[in-house]
Amino acid sequence: MPRIPAKLKVSLKEAMSVTFPPAMSSLLQEATSANPDFNNLAKIIATDPGLTVTILSLINSPYYSLQEKVTDLKRAAVILGTKGILKIALSVTFHKNLSLKFQTCEVLKFRTWRQTVWGAVAGEVLAQKLSPKEADKVYTAGLLKDLSLFLICCVEDEEVEDFTRICYDGDNLISLKKDQLRREVELWGIEHPQITQALLKSWNFPLNGVFGAIKYHHAVDRIEEFEAAIQCLILGTLWAEAEFEDKDSSILFKLKAILKNIAQIEEEEFNNLRSTIKNNVNS
Repeated sequence: MPRIPAKLKVSLKEAMSVTFPPAMSSLLQEATSANPDFNNLAKIIATDPGLTVTILSLINSPYYSLQEKVTDLKRAAVILGTKGILKIALSVTFHKNLSLKFQTCEVLKFRTWRQTVWGAVAGEVLAQKLSPKEADKVYTAGLLKDLSLFLICCVEDEEVEDFTRICYDGDNLISLKKDQLRREVELWGIEHPQITQALLKSWNFPLNGVFGAIKYHHAVDRIEEFEAAIQCLILGTLWAEAEFEDKDSSILFKLKAILKNIAQIEEEEFNNLRSTIKNNVNS
């Protein structure tokens, strides 16, 4: 793998340490487990009192339509399962700490976060159909895949300003632009998916399976080379771009054609899946 320029690497490590609490790394360790442990998860969540409140607030929202109010995590786990609680905790922690760190970041907009979540949820929904055992991991990979772009483009360090020029190409940080990956190699010596993997490795995050395929999340033209879970990660990324950056519907047509080819998903099923994704994102 190409190496990250030394100045950029130091700046990113510092940004990681001040942006994310230890709880983030612990949540990620649980997220890679086939069977996350509720007791471990509860201990992690307990280190951030605000996280418990946020999780319970989400669970008691109209989206879940619960007849009785849930007042503790154990009851929430009975309803949503440990994996469901973990998914909410990971998403909330990731977003909250990015937002706190980068409140003045011009390129990290609310739309950027919605696109990130759409990609993660779309990948998960597709995986529930095509690779059910990997669906939770596809969601986590989709959530984290652009971590490098968030940090590079929002880091406050004059030493690395030259590396941030690419962040201002267009008005959407995480939608792939023409020749973007080539420009990244010219500017950084490495593509952003590979930087994301290097950052995750610094958290002792196991880069195997779908997590090891984060570096391929834009590899739409090679989609048939990959196993189903990785295809879902790639297609979730593409679907989010179709929703948030597709001015002439060309990405949407491409997405539908691929889904019909590899998963026999016709128009009616596509629309049903889209409704499911939209409801989850808006919850």
